[in-house]
Amino acid sequence: MANPSPLLPQFEKAEALMMSWGDAVQIVSEFASLEIEYATIRKGAALMDCPHRGLLKLTGSDRVDFLHRMVSNSVKDLSPGQLRRAFILTAKGRILADLLIVHDAQYTLIDLDVHQADTVATELDNLLFGEDVQIENLSGSYHRLSLHGPKAPEAAEHIEGLDGYRFEYAETGETGCHLWAPVDEITAAILDDDRFKPIGWGAFNIARIEAGRPMFNIDFGPDSLPHETGVLDEAASFTKGCYRGQEIVARMQSLGHPSKKLVGFRADGDLLPLAGTGILDAEGSDAATVGAVTSSTYAPMLSKSPIGFAMVKWGHHEDGCKLFAPAEGVNVPIQIHPLRFYQRESSAPST
Repeated sequence: MANPSPLLPQFEKAEALMMSWGDAVQIVSEFASLEIEYATIRKGAALMDCPHRGLLKLTGSDRVDFLHRMVSNSVKDLSPGQLRRAFILTAKGRILADLLIVHDAQYTLIDLDVHQADTVATELDNLLFGEDVQIENLSGSYHRLSLHGPKAPEAAEHIEGLDGYRFEYAETGETGCHLWAPVDEITAAILDDDRFKPIGWGAFNIARIEAGRPMFNIDFGPDSLPHETGVLDEAASFTKGCYRGQEIVARMQSLGHPSKKLVGFRADGDLLPLAGTGILDAEGSDAATVGAVTSSTYAPMLSKSPIGFAMVKWGHHEDGCKLFAPAEGVNVPIQIHPLRFYQRESSAPST
C-alpha cells in the first residue's frame, strides 16, 4: 500500500531530485545542496519526508502477548512510550520484515518498510487464533515525517496542528523525532517553518552509514538470518521464550555461527567502492570473492574517508581484517571495522 507523498507537488515545484524506493515509491534524493543538508543533520534540525515507511496499528487486550510471541525481541516489558527493534521471521528463521515496535497503553504501532506492510499485516492476521487483536494497515492514510539532528526535539515541539503518533529513534547518530500524521493534515505550510530544513535521502544515507545503521532491503533482506545482520543484539532477545523461527536463531547462537555477516569497512585512499561491488581476499588475479558492498559513502565526520557496509563470509568478518574492493579499475585495500563510525553520545537508539 505505497502512496505518493502529500508533499510531492511541492517537491516537484522546488525541482528536488527524486529517486525510486522499490516499486511505486518516489522519495527526495536531494534538494539544492547535499553538503548543506548533511550539515543540518549534524548541527540543526533536518526534516525528511518518508513515503518509504509503512505503519501498522494493533489494538485489543491480547495484542502485547500476541506480538511478543510473533517477533524476535521482547515486547511485554515495554512501558508506554518505549519502542524496540525486532524481526518477524519465517518458520525457517529468515527475516520477513524489520520492525520498530512502539508501545502505548491503548495500542501498539509497527513502523516498517512500506513494501512489507501488507505482507506483515496479512501474516499477523493469519496467525491469530481467537485472540482479541485488531490489525490495521495505516500506511495509506498516515504519512511519516522525521526530524534528525541535535535540535530535532526542540523543532518537533513546534510542529502544531498535526494529530498522530510520535516517537524518538536515532537513525543518523543524532536524535531522531518521528511523526505519523493523517495524510490530509500534511500541507506545504510545514516546509515554510524555518526551525528546520528539508533534506533528502542522499544526506540521510551518509549520516546513517556513519552511524552504523544498516537498513532492511538495502544491507540485508528477506534471505537474511538475524545473525547475519550486524544488529542481532538490538533486534533479538535470547531470554524471551518462543516465537516463530526461534529454534533456528537459538541453535545458531549456541552451536554455531552464520556463513556470512554484515560488517563495516574503511577504504585506504580516496576511491569509494560502490554498492554491489565484490569484496576480494587478495589484490591479484587469483583473488577470491568473499563478500559484497551493500552501502558506501564518503564520511564527512572522518575527513571524507571512504566507508561502508559489506556482507562478507565468516572468517573475513573480524575487525581489522584486510581485504580488497574494486573501485574505478583499482583493487582498493579496505579494513573491516565495526558498523558504527560515529555516534553522538546522547543519540543512542531507544530500546
